[in-house]
Amino acid sequence: MPIGNPVSGAERRLREAAARAATAAAEAERRLREAAAAAVAAEAERRLREEAAAAAAEAERRLREEAAAAAAEAERRLREEAAAAAAEAERRLREEAAAVAAAAAAEAERRLREEVAAAAAAAAAEAERRLREEVTRGVNEAKNRIQDAINSGADSLNPQDVAKVLEHFKEHIPLEITEKGKEYVAKLDEVKNKLQELQSALDINTIKREILHKAEEFCEAYLKEKLGFLPSISLKGIPKVKLDFNGQEITADIKVFIMPSDREESEYESQWLVSLNVNITQDVTKLEVPEFVLNIEPNRDWAQDRLEEIRQQLENKKDELIAQLIASILQDYMPPLRALNEAIKLFK
Repeated sequence: MPIGNPVSGAERRLREAAARAATAAAEAERRLREAAAAAVAAEAERRLREEAAAAAAEAERRLREEAAAAAAEAERRLREEAAAAAAEAERRLREEAAAVAAAAAAEAERRLREEVAAAAAAAAAEAERRLREEVTRGVNEAKNRIQDAINSGADSLNPQDVAKVLEHFKEHIPLEITEKGKEYVAKLDEVKNKLQELQSALDINTIKREILHKAEEFCEAYLKEKLGFLPSISLKGIPKVKLDFNGQEITADIKVFIMPSDREESEYESQWLVSLNVNITQDVTKLEVPEFVLNIEPNRDWAQDRLEEIRQQLENKKDELIAQLIASILQDYMPPLRALNEAIKLFK
């Protein structure tokens, strides 16, 4: 067998040993690296776990702190809201209580006022009723004294009694009295006031004349108004009306004196140009105008042509001047006189 080169064998073995050593070294290095890497990884994992645990603990701490802060803030807000709600509820309750108290007070005051007003009204009504009874009693007593005096043939009456009856009559005017009649009754206040000023007895005829005179004034004022056309022809009229009443009949004596407008009224008896004269007597139960004659008398001392002109104008106004006046006497003034006479029988 051939013998090879010993050097080459050894070299080869050396190379193989070196290769094996290199392989072992590489393996050792690999293992070392793996071990180092494992150690590093373990260390890294440990640190990571520690950091993660620390981060988790910090996060939990912060979370707890934030949760505690949030809970405290929520509790604070809740308390504030609860306090505000309680304050609002208390305010509303006070307002409602005040409103209820005010309403109750207002209702109590209203009822009290109504009760006071009702009591006052009742007291006033009772006082008025008693006053009316006293007045009526006083008026009836006055009427009785007047009637007794008239029945006994007395010529005079107590003016206070007559004034009292006139006042009562004025306040209790019969419904059938016209507006002009009411004006006449109101005018009797002047007679009443005049009588109240007297302290001594007054003649019955004087009292009757005062009452009739007020109606005469209305009649004369009516004629004055209707004679308003005279100034346009330089004239004026002086009316004179005399009324008499006996309880059954009324008598009217109507005269109108026409005179120049430049003459004094006090001179009418001597300065008249034309006079109108009417006299009527009518039963108190008849209100229609009776037949009457209007006498137009000229003054012969004045020029006849002028007198005829005046007479004709007056004749044309006969109805307006006289007939309407008579109607007013019968319809406006006789009913109050008749009603008054039923009360005290002055006129007979």
